[in-house]
Amino acid sequence: MPSIEKSSVRGIRNAVTTVGTTAVPISADTLETVKGVWLQPLAANAGEIYLGGPGVTTSNGLLLAKGEINFFPAAMLPDVYLISGSADQTLKWVAI
Repeated sequence: MPSIEKSSVRGIRNAVTTVGTTAVPISADTLETVKGVWLQPLAANAGEIYLGGPGVTTSNGLLLAKGEINFFPAAMLPDVYLISGSADQTLKWVAI
């Protein structure tokens, strides 16, 4: 788990993103992060959620385990895309 110094965090933003069978950015806001984003697919999701860039698919994306918290270093949230093989899957995230 990355070490994060309080002085290096400009702000914290959190939200929930609904993910379906079409790739979507984690956030449409041009939110610049300092360190990255914490991601947590809900354990109750029926389907899996995958992480990648604009061309992410369920075949080439990084699988995010249900209920697990994952850290992904990213400078801009609109560059982080999500997709699922099922409609209406939920992912909670916190950007720092």
